[in-house]
Amino acid sequence: MKFPYLGYSETVVRPVIPVTIKLGRRSAQYDMLIDSGADMNILDSEVAKDLGIKLESGTLATFMGVTGEAETVYVHEVTFTVGSESFKTRAAFLARPQPHGLAGQRGFFDHFRVIFDLLAEEVELLPVDFTKTFVTE
Repeated sequence: MKFPYLGYSETVVRPVIPVTIKLGRRSAQYDMLIDSGADMNILDSEVAKDLGIKLESGTLATFMGVTGEAETVYVHEVTFTVGSESFKTRAAFLARPQPHGLAGQRGFFDHFRVIFDLLAEEVELLPVDFTKTFVTE
């Protein structure tokens, strides 16, 4: 699956893709930045609200953002759908709104091989086949 980078200005483009997030029968469409520097998936409180999630019912955690300030999050299990691929994953919900989510190392990159192509301004996601067995010689 290939997705074009999202343009923010004439000089700024980023690998932001649409993701459907689901919990039970409720779902929300959300733009997520594919971020190799994010340890895990991070979503905002508005998505939690759309899914009927009570933030504080999740597992309390803290992470450090790029600013170096500690952020409180609540971790919940949800389902992501990207293109035709769906998978259960854990996501940390921030108590404050964000312009887009972060698709991180654990919970996203472990489901896809990610190829960033800045010159073509696109990102390619190749689903990982968990049924294959890797043999070393």
